[in-house]
Amino acid sequence: MERAKKRAAKAKAARELSEDDLARIAEMLNNGVSQRKIAEAMGVSQSFVQRKNRQPRKVELPVQ
Repeated sequence: MERAKKRAAKAKAARELSEDDLARIAEMLNNGVSQRKIAEAMGVSQSFVQRKNRQPRKVELPVQ
């Protein structure tokens, strides 16, 4: 029962992440931080971070 509550809390936290939080996750992934460490820091599941890692990232190219 306790695992179900933790899983539900992490799912709720994932739904409530802002665009800034998602950008922070992407930045940490780019800097080599492990998915597990990111998940712990952001209060979400490792599988959520893994899914975000698989999604194409928006790359902003400098204007020349």
